[in-house]
Amino acid sequence: MRLLLWLSPVALLSTGVTAFYPYTIKSPTKGSSNPTIKERFYIYNAEKPTPSGDAEDAPKNGVKMDIVKVPKARRENTFDILPGSPTTMPHSVPVNTDGADYSYFSVVEVGSERQKMYMLVDTGAASTWVMGTNCTEKACQMHNTFGSEDSKTIKITDIPWDVTYGGGEVEGVMVHDSMSFAGMDLTLSFGSALWTSEQFEHYPMDGILGLGRSSQSIADVPTFMQAVQQAGLIEKNIIGVNLQRTSDSGTDGQLVFGDVDKTKFTGGISYTSTLPEFENQWQIPLEDIFVDGKAIGFEGKSALIDTGTSFILMPIEDAKRLHDLIPDSSYVGNHEFSVPCSTAMTIEVALSGVKYSISPKDYVGRESVVDGLCISNIIGPKPLGDNEWILGDVFLKNVYAVFDFDENRIGFASREDPDSPSPTSKITPSGSGTPISPISGPGSSSDAAAPAQTTNGGGHGNGAGSLSVPFWLSTALFLATTYFFGVVSLS
Repeated sequence: MRLLLWLSPVALLSTGVTAFYPYTIKSPTKGSSNPTIKERFYIYNAEKPTPSGDAEDAPKNGVKMDIVKVPKARRENTFDILPGSPTTMPHSVPVNTDGADYSYFSVVEVGSERQKMYMLVDTGAASTWVMGTNCTEKACQMHNTFGSEDSKTIKITDIPWDVTYGGGEVEGVMVHDSMSFAGMDLTLSFGSALWTSEQFEHYPMDGILGLGRSSQSIADVPTFMQAVQQAGLIEKNIIGVNLQRTSDSGTDGQLVFGDVDKTKFTGGISYTSTLPEFENQWQIPLEDIFVDGKAIGFEGKSALIDTGTSFILMPIEDAKRLHDLIPDSSYVGNHEFSVPCSTAMTIEVALSGVKYSISPKDYVGRESVVDGLCISNIIGPKPLGDNEWILGDVFLKNVYAVFDFDENRIGFASREDPDSPSPTSKITPSGSGTPISPISGPGSSSDAAAPAQTTNGGGHGNGAGSLSVPFWLSTALFLATTYFFGVVSLS
């Protein structure tokens, strides 16, 4: 029986933060009527995924890129990764992928021996954890792990840590040790997983680096970003995020702490304040969606901006309205839609008076069993409330994003895309396109303007105050978010 005897820092620091919603694409795709996880680890063709989905097809039909093994550790991570290019800015670090843009992760060095751990970059939650060496589950045997054998400075507590969520669970204890990341050396407490459910056998990351918001702590235990702030390592408490697209042979993914990399975007940065009712989330008001220039007419919607979620997720009714404007698209059941593999329809997200384009390279997914049709990466399982969406990597690959902890806001700027000469349209005179009609909503600002105003966010969702703990879990690499509970177990 689980009791709320002690709230671990992981659980508390995620209070009010949504976390992963387990999701598996159910529609059959070519190559297999029930594709396995490993089939998703391949370099796909720049025009469309390889029909078979097999890794051996990638060099012949896909982008020519080097895939390397994770550096050896006490237990070698058995997954292949596509490494990002070295970075040059202070406090920056490359972002790596699984080769199919379903997960983005970076190297974190943990403990006195600087054990290398590949950790999911997760703005959807503030908690941080790694797989422990005393974990005997198959999933742990497949990953780099960390424990007393790997560090002379680790302090292992007897404080139990338990995360329960929709389709699985992870258990362990809290530990305290050093972490080195992006040129920053810290000491902090984090979770050590001693047991994981079998779903973790399929994912390349060895843990999660929580970069979400949190206004609370317990026993003075900080989140990663709170530890960075307390140490005074960066002048501005911001993170610049650039996610690469594999089909463009991209390896320029990076995180920058305390600054932005102006070489990664064009024009100015437009900011939107986070919604006050979601004080521990990177959730902002969403103005509307445009398909081929036509406004759908959404009202009262909000979006969680989450690097740890692969797709765009929304309630099924909203997904149907969006796909209705894409010619020859259809609902195929199980919250999923098919779209023509060759579609060139533009989809734009309007935030604070700026429209951001989503490339068909990102919203057109894997080829279905029906010739000429692909599964859409815009899915309708209703991950959160009736008016809440998740804008994951399908969206974020098209923008440069800035997560501003000081001003509680998120900024977006246009990324260069050779197939999309005008990826944004702004209402400001310096914009790169035609303005959209003003939509009532929150205050916003550009990077040259005053800080964005905080809005009351009325009508943007329920903001449930339940304890929620993030976790990388899905039976495919398709991630969304939902509410779940972090509780503490009696050993």
